[in-house]
Amino acid sequence: MISPEIIAEYNATREPKATGKLCHAPFSNINFEQNGDVTACCFNRTHVLGNYPAMSLLDIWFSEKANELREYINANDLSGGCEICAKQLLAHNFMGSRARGFDQSATSTLDNVPEKLRNILKHGQWQQMPRSMEFELSNTCNLECVMCHGYFSSSIRKNREHLPPIHQPYDSAFVEQLKPFLPYLNEAKFLGGEPFLIDTYYQIWEAIAEINPNINIYITTNATIYNNKVRTLLNRLRVNPVISIDSLVETTYNNIRKNASFTRVMENINQLRAYCQERGTQLSFAVCPMTLNKDELPSMVHYANREGIRLFFNTVFQPEIYSLKFLPDAELASLIEQYKAADIATDTEIARHNKSVFNDLIHQLEAWLAQAQSKPFKVLPSTFEQWAKLKPTLAAEPWQIAMCETTLTQLKDNNGIVLEQELEQVVTQQGAQPFVIAYFQSLEWLYTAFTGNESEELKQKMITLQSILTPELRYEFIASELIRMRPDQLLETIMEFSTERLLHEVNVRFNS
Repeated sequence: MISPEIIAEYNATREPKATGKLCHAPFSNINFEQNGDVTACCFNRTHVLGNYPAMSLLDIWFSEKANELREYINANDLSGGCEICAKQLLAHNFMGSRARGFDQSATSTLDNVPEKLRNILKHGQWQQMPRSMEFELSNTCNLECVMCHGYFSSSIRKNREHLPPIHQPYDSAFVEQLKPFLPYLNEAKFLGGEPFLIDTYYQIWEAIAEINPNINIYITTNATIYNNKVRTLLNRLRVNPVISIDSLVETTYNNIRKNASFTRVMENINQLRAYCQERGTQLSFAVCPMTLNKDELPSMVHYANREGIRLFFNTVFQPEIYSLKFLPDAELASLIEQYKAADIATDTEIARHNKSVFNDLIHQLEAWLAQAQSKPFKVLPSTFEQWAKLKPTLAAEPWQIAMCETTLTQLKDNNGIVLEQELEQVVTQQGAQPFVIAYFQSLEWLYTAFTGNESEELKQKMITLQSILTPELRYEFIASELIRMRPDQLLETIMEFSTERLLHEVNVRFNS
């Protein structure tokens, strides 16, 4: 539960009409995932409201699962799959919280009474139709960004992960089921993949142009595609482009956005800016703060202020080698001071917005630093003492003991690169499947070494995890992902998440 004090602080940053609920997504939004799952938003993937085509879209919106999530939110309870937003609110990252994005859909109990009366008569519920939709229908993408994975990029899935395409159930019948919802929508968001490469999106955009062309449409694009087909589409709709871009320095950009042309992207951004000025819509940048671009972020804010571009900072957790969360404590503290010293203007509405999101990024970093300094899984001299006592009691092969010993040593030295190399060597020598099984087993040993205690809760979660390690999994891919994850952080995640949430994370990450 979020404390009343944090709720009060959060509400102080919001419009008064929005403060009645921590999040309005379950009451106003539908998110469509690639596999047909329908959720309240793209951050809550575990509380599934229903699945298309097993259920109709109307039945999903008025389903018991949808009402269950609404009850959670009415009680200020974010444990119904909303843990990411809970963490951001606890970190005072209010502007970075996904929940904040649904404030514009806030309504009072008496709003839209005729519509709600119709829905009571037809569906038995005093519930308005959704005012916004998020579409994540396909991972079709031409880029292989370093912080991304195959669930969001078909190119990565094919070339880096060597996995078959993801089956996507969305078809013309889906577009037909959308049409009764379109008159009620105020906005629709399209994500990918790369939206301008996804055929089904063009069908939806055509339907919107015919039924409700005044909807505010937000298309999150990597800005590599801007052709006559796109221009024709934009001229029929109110599109607010959201450009996924993490650097304005060509070398940095090329290190992050693999397969893109920096020159072409900047040309396309200029054309999209001209479109927005002509149509009266808003151009935004969605930026992933990472170790690769961390020193450029103040300059990014200055650029956005000069050009009238609204900034949003994504929160990057994975992979750990690029996440700011996993910087050494001293380096993270230095970065916080560097950001605080940046002279950010506040002379326009957009500049004030950008300053606010930049401040919230600082709050997020401060929360991570505090967490790192107080985290339960620190390698101390007592850790090695506990490990020395534990080691003789383990029924394990010598290479498994050596793997855990190496892991502890490298965690103590905070040397993630060496640890990756050591674990890669284990995979080469022992094979991917034995490594993966041993890795999860070694997490139990690490927990005992860190804390001096065995945990029944951890044992049960490990049993559940091991149960999904079936022979059909692609162990080479799982191993390649595991060696990029700091074991202490993975252990912390396992202890923090419910088994349901954890299994979902594992299934998405490992494509199992």
